[in-house]
Amino acid sequence: MNIWKLGIKNLRHKPLYTTLNVFSFGISIALLVGLQQLKSGTDYQLQHSLSDIELVVGAKGSPLQLILASVLHIDNPTGNIALEDAQRIGEHPMVKTAVPIAYGDNYKGYRIVGTNVEFVKLYNAELQLGQYVTASMQVVLGSSVAKKLNLKLGDTFKSAHGLVDNEVEVHEKPLRVVGILKPTQQPIDRLIITQLETVWELHEHEASEPHKQHQDGGHKDALAAHNNTLHGHEDGHQKLQPTKSAHSEKQITALLLRFKNMAALLRYNRHINTKTNLQAAIPKYELDKLHRFTGFGLQSIGAIAYLVLVISGISMAIHLYKMVEEQRFDLMLMRTYGATPLQLVTILIVEVACIASASLVLACLALCIGYYILLDNIADIYVPFLAFPMQIADIIQVLFTVSVPLILAVAIAAYPILKMNIPKLLYHEK
Repeated sequence: MNIWKLGIKNLRHKPLYTTLNVFSFGISIALLVGLQQLKSGTDYQLQHSLSDIELVVGAKGSPLQLILASVLHIDNPTGNIALEDAQRIGEHPMVKTAVPIAYGDNYKGYRIVGTNVEFVKLYNAELQLGQYVTASMQVVLGSSVAKKLNLKLGDTFKSAHGLVDNEVEVHEKPLRVVGILKPTQQPIDRLIITQLETVWELHEHEASEPHKQHQDGGHKDALAAHNNTLHGHEDGHQKLQPTKSAHSEKQITALLLRFKNMAALLRYNRHINTKTNLQAAIPKYELDKLHRFTGFGLQSIGAIAYLVLVISGISMAIHLYKMVEEQRFDLMLMRTYGATPLQLVTILIVEVACIASASLVLACLALCIGYYILLDNIADIYVPFLAFPMQIADIIQVLFTVSVPLILAVAIAAYPILKMNIPKLLYHEK
């Protein structure tokens, strides 16, 4: 008796039931795996993208918007702050590192960030080619920028005003690529990094033409900075170099801070928010709130996936039980010719295994197609959330979840086989 052939014949006997079960289990597996992938990627990215940034100081407004703009670089900033104010903050004895950032331009939709070499260190990024910026009008590209725009060392390009790609307000001064960073799967991959002086020079014309207004996607455009290099104090912390009075009105977008201890972080955060006209936000706290908010949507989709899985399991159990009842006489004859109950149950297991295998293939195919469709249609800012590989424990958890309704379906259908009373059935069949 070939159990595999019998199991496959049973599946082919009712192709509609088989197809529905394969599709329902395939959809539920794809949803569960996709959600787990997105959840794992989101958890990893939200924590990994923080790097060593402990506090962000910027203009008054939404603290979450400040974090999204200054840490994840996916939103418009709340405004600009005076460089003098940033200097005073960076000179505080408890500040370990103060990294200024300023932006207001883009190239092909990728943001140009004026900062210093400490910014690269915050994300633990390393050079793949070339060197770091050493002069004005030089830029270092994130890996995604270089790949998407096919830029190489020595290439030049002209930036556009604002954070959205446009061909109207293009600056005359070209920028030259001097370095390309290694991939990090962090926000720095999609940034174009330069000196603060470069941002100031690109916007120098705004000072001479105050009547001319520009649109930058929702925030002020008077982005400029001077003498951005950080140098160390005798006590070990770093600060911004003092500027000349002629440039005392220059502005930056935000200041990224690290502190010598946690107590200083909490105390200074409260001081800035209550005693100054600036805003301080803790990235970890704000992103945790964002995660809780977006997690509700993922939980809703997850509930739908589990509902589909439960319905699939019920459908499978009904199908197998009905098949056992319809083939009761055939199964009884097989028992009389020497087949054991275990062999008959194995036929059910073969059917379920075939359906599960086909469902896994369908789920993998759906995930691959959906993944590449998303990569072609969504912005680079979302790619790292999908590119993060799932952990083995997550895969095992999904497979275990899917196997539970299959095991229950086999157990329900196997019960009448194990309790089969052959003499009684033969008597009723006369």
